[in-house]
Amino acid sequence: MRLLPAVEGVALHLAEVLTQLHSPIGNLSFEFSSSAFDKKTCTKIKSSLEQINRNLTVVHILGASLPKELRDRFAKATGLLHHRTTADIMVTFSVIEQALKSGDALPSRMPTPLVVRSLEHGRNADVVALTKNMLRDRRFRIYAVMVGSYMGVLSLLDELVLVLKEELGEAYVVAQEAEV
Repeated sequence: MRLLPAVEGVALHLAEVLTQLHSPIGNLSFEFSSSAFDKKTCTKIKSSLEQINRNLTVVHILGASLPKELRDRFAKATGLLHHRTTADIMVTFSVIEQALKSGDALPSRMPTPLVVRSLEHGRNADVVALTKNMLRDRRFRIYAVMVGSYMGVLSLLDELVLVLKEELGEAYVVAQEAEV
């Protein structure tokens, strides 16, 4: 539980930073800019980042309150602790960050959609089937909210990739043939 104040502090700080972007984004329609991002796109990106922040905060806070068996179920069902899942999420965050900084097109091949990958992992996971008693249990309902928030994060990342690809385009890697 010592982690909760840190999580809350980071979430509040990020919310403040994103809130401070409201006026500058609003002024974009009045300023000439060489940026690839217009007011509408910046508003979409800001909104998605705010929702990601809220969802990640919910996942952290609820995850800290769940018993170990439900945290383990969450990890298995979502693939969260699988190295490939972690790598896919981090790559997606990194590519989004780089595109926002540079305005460069996103790679045509990305490890998205993350939601589909997570659902496929969950389909293959070895978790106990749902029962009526599980659904009546308050802790399991908290678990369900946590899963929904996590899937929300993945969905928003997938959406950000689409928004950025629409705005910036896609980059294709064409290998040069080696000389013989």
